[in-house]
Amino acid sequence: MRHLSISLLAAGFLSACANAPTVSEKDFDPLSVTQSRLGPQNLDTGQCGLFLWGQSEGKPLQFFQNTGTKKVIIPFRPGSSISRIASDRQIIDGFFAEQVFDVDGLKMEVSLLVEEGRNVLKGIAVPTGRIVLAETSGRETVIPVVGLYGCRN
Repeated sequence: MRHLSISLLAAGFLSACANAPTVSEKDFDPLSVTQSRLGPQNLDTGQCGLFLWGQSEGKPLQFFQNTGTKKVIIPFRPGSSISRIASDRQIIDGFFAEQVFDVDGLKMEVSLLVEEGRNVLKGIAVPTGRIVLAETSGRETVIPVVGLYGCRN
């Protein structure tokens, strides 16, 4: 998987993170993000979830969100406090094409392109997307992802 470091010049990002707790550079390792993996994630009957995998063949699960419990699990910072701070482009109740999370003071953006014409019973494919993790220094790690949103009946 490719690693990207991009300098952020947008003042909006800096002001958005002004009140967030700071995370030292040594606490964030982009390589651990791209090489980490989640184990299988289960949904209870009646629950729905978003599963995102690395875009290349054989890449592991990188993101899981149970939309009923609002729980988000990522592999690179086990036990992190993760809270959604913004969302846009709602697909169905609890499932958004654009989300921003605070991960112990780091900003994580999830942007998805969702396949048209599918429903929750069949699963909604996510043919392309990305997870962007922003360091406090302004560098970013971009993880291209594919995925599926589905419910367990």
